Amino acid sequence: MFVDFTGKKLQIVDKHSGEIQDVEVFVAVLGASQYTYVEAVDSQKKHDWLKVNSNTIEFYGGVPAAIVPDCLKSAVIKSNRYEPDINPEYADFASHYGTTILPARPVHPKDKALVEGAVRIVYTHIFAVLRDQIFHSITELNAAIRETLTVYNTLPMQKLNVSRQQLFNQIEKDALHSLPAQRYEVKHFKSLKAQFNYHIYLSEDKHYYSLPFRYRGKQMLVSYTDSIVEIFYKNRRIAFHKRNRTPNGYSTIKDHMPTAHRAYSDWNPQRFITWAQSIGQHTEDAIKTVLKSRQHPEQS
Repeated sequence: MFVDFTGKKLQIVDKHSGEIQDVEVFVAVLGASQYTYVEAVDSQKKHDWLKVNSNTIEFYGGVPAAIVPDCLKSAVIKSNRYEPDINPEYADFASHYGTTILPARPVHPKDKALVEGAVRIVYTHIFAVLRDQIFHSITELNAAIRETLTVYNTLPMQKLNVSRQQLFNQIEKDALHSLPAQRYEVKHFKSLKAQFNYHIYLSEDKHYYSLPFRYRGKQMLVSYTDSIVEIFYKNRRIAFHKRNRTPNGYSTIKDHMPTAHRAYSDWNPQRFITWAQSIGQHTEDAIKTVLKSRQHPEQS
């Protein structure tokens, strides 16, 4: 699968202010059938790049053996004729789908000739058709792109008298690998030092996440998606959390605590209420009053 952004951009117009925003246009084409996928995105940044690559694979309904991108920063950190340095997030994406990233070599136009040819055709069959239309969101624009793309993919190709979609179904669809059970979630990576309180602080969430206390003071690799946080030490995962965006909050797993701290953690409001109930109603009422007198139960 060959992927790239078009040089030209499409536009959306803010419905209220009339402000015009340029948007990037992503193009993918399969090598044998030339079956094409096109989508508008906000930027060429990693988050949009990974998301649109995932959308493409879902569109095709299978995973190609290799993906050939140009050497843009979201795909390649450092280009090299023999061993380019793949962006770690893109490498993680490829690992999830079981495919390989083979960046086009610098000064080798044949490596990306197919997608560049597709880009030129997209200018004719999509850009030209949408040129005089006004769109107020990327969602609107992509709906129109999908309509024109369907027409383009079902047009008979010159000399072959068969459409790209027909050719895809005949010779290429079954050659794709199966999709994984779960769709890829965009991952972000950070190197963070474990604090003395055996937590790392994720600034995006303004939140603390625990790890086994014996690792405090050590450097961690933290991987996080929209829903989970994983903490690695020397390539081994040592902690897993559901993502929590409560400012200044703590996500603490009891097994991560030293023994003394675990005992203290059992002293929670419900424990005191249960104890008070065993004595009598007046004691229970008194305990509840004390607990409610402070913003945080620990202060009581």
